[in-house]
Amino acid sequence: LGTQTGRAETTPSTGFIPAFSKVLRTLIRPADGCSIVGLDFSGEENALMAAWGRDPAFKKAYCFGDFYLGSLMQFGMINKSEYDSVKASGKSPKEVYRSRRNMIKPILLGLGYGRGAEGIFSANRKTFKKKSSVERLVEKYHDSYYRLDEKRNNLKYLIESNRSTILSLPNGWLYTAFRPGEHTRSILSVLNLPIQGAGSCI
Repeated sequence: LGTQTGRAETTPSTGFIPAFSKVLRTLIRPADGCSIVGLDFSGEENALMAAWGRDPAFKKAYCFGDFYLGSLMQFGMINKSEYDSVKASGKSPKEVYRSRRNMIKPILLGLGYGRGAEGIFSANRKTFKKKSSVERLVEKYHDSYYRLDEKRNNLKYLIESNRSTILSLPNGWLYTAFRPGEHTRSILSVLNLPIQGAGSCI
């Protein structure tokens, strides 16, 4: 199992079917009486983040149906009555708010993976002309999803101070992150583990 982007693939990727080109994948045939099924979870990581973080505002944004539009609502960047009017008119909110949605997406994804304003700005210079624009959106994220921030910051403290070697995944599984006295190679990797780990298990 895994993704074409390699987020959950095994090593080496040549033994990973979804990583092959479409032409090569057509050469794979199931045994008689069997089928090959392709599945793609929609918003899986956001769902896991909502479950793990236990942040009511984050959960509300996810349950909105479109996490990015839901977050724009939480950030006060979309007015509820205006949104309802758009839907009532038969227009697609995704199309009407496309520019704002495209602007917020790298912010939510970047912060979700542990990037800061500088990293998000550097990777999205075509979207953002000024770093201050990124910083304002990052501030809105922290103000809106502060409970999720608290949980991530607490986990980061436990890792950095070597006080925690066991991480709990949203599905209840426990994972040994590193042995006492052994510093992990990447704190961001361990911070992402509760979400990435559960996603891989699924």
